[in-house]
Amino acid sequence: MELLECLGDKLFLEMKVLLGKEAKIRVRMICHKLTEEQSLARRRKANKLAKSHDLPKGIRNC
Repeated sequence: MELLECLGDKLFLEMKVLLGKEAKIRVRMICHKLTEEQSLARRRKANKLAKSHDLPKGIRNC
């Protein structure tokens, strides 16, 4: 699912989705569009965390 396409011009999106391959679990997904500055700050933080854990760039532990 491409969230930016779903958001379009909206700043907020709420939708019900099913998670899981076998046991489908219904969850409510809430998305809030970030500014470019917020997005860059989160990427920098994630890359810094990945680097400190010797993970490839862009991958972080959840």
